[in-house]
Amino acid sequence: MGVTIHEPDDLPLLGLNEYEARAYRALLAEHPATAYRIAQRSGVPQSKVYETMARLVKKGAAILEPGRPTRYAPVPPDDLIAAARACVTRRLAELADDLREAYSAARRTPHRFVDGASAVLAQAAGLAASARELLVVAGSPQAVRAAIEASGPIEARVRTVSLPTGRDPTLVLLADSAGALIGRLGNDADALVTDHPVLVAMLTDYLMHRAINDTAQDLASAQPSPAERRRRTDWQAWEEDKARRLLSVH
Repeated sequence: MGVTIHEPDDLPLLGLNEYEARAYRALLAEHPATAYRIAQRSGVPQSKVYETMARLVKKGAAILEPGRPTRYAPVPPDDLIAAARACVTRRLAELADDLREAYSAARRTPHRFVDGASAVLAQAAGLAASARELLVVAGSPQAVRAAIEASGPIEARVRTVSLPTGRDPTLVLLADSAGALIGRLGNDADALVTDHPVLVAMLTDYLMHRAINDTAQDLASAQPSPAERRRRTDWQAWEEDKARRLLSVH
C-alpha cells in the first residue's frame, strides 16, 4: 500500500482546493493511476475521489486516459503553472480596467494647485513623463533648465520644444495638447496643473502663436542658429500633423 500524502503546499495558488491538491500531488508521484490508487496515496476519501478527479480534469490539471479501468495522468507542472500565470495576468488586467473606471467615475477636478519648488518640479516631471508626441517647455532659461533636469530622459519619439520667455521665474509646460502646468519657481514657487480642455487649448494656441512670432522675428533678422532651425521644424511638423488629424475627423 502506498504512502498517504498529506503535505501542505501552495497548490491553492493554482486554483485547487485541498482534495484536488492532494490528488494532483499523488498523480505527480505515480501516473497513470486509477481513482482507487489516487485515494490510497492522497488520503482523499473514496466517496470523494471521483468527483475530485472530475474537477481536476475540468480545471486542466489532469488528463483522463481511455480504457478500463479508468486512469488519470497529471498535466505537466510547467504547463499547469503557465496556464495559471496567464489566468492571473488576465484577471489582473481586468481588475486594473475596473479600478481605472472606478477612479475615472469619481472624476477628479480638472486642475490642482501645488506650492513649493520641489512640488512644482515633481509635477513638471510627471507631466513630461506623460508626453507621447510633443513636450513644450517655456519660461526663463533657469526655469526651463530646472524643469528639464527634473524630468530626466524623455522618450526619443517625443519632440521637445523650448521657448524662452525672459520672465524669471516663469515656467510653462504643455504635453500633447492634453495637460499643462503654469507656474513659477523661486522663493514663491507655485503652479496650476490642469487638463481642462479649454485652458489647455488656449495655452496651445498661445504657445503656437508665440513660436510663429519668434520664427518671423528670426527670419527678419539674422540667420537662425541650428537650435532655432530645429525648434522651427518641430513646430511645423507638429502643426502639420495636427491639421491632418483635424481633417481626418471632419
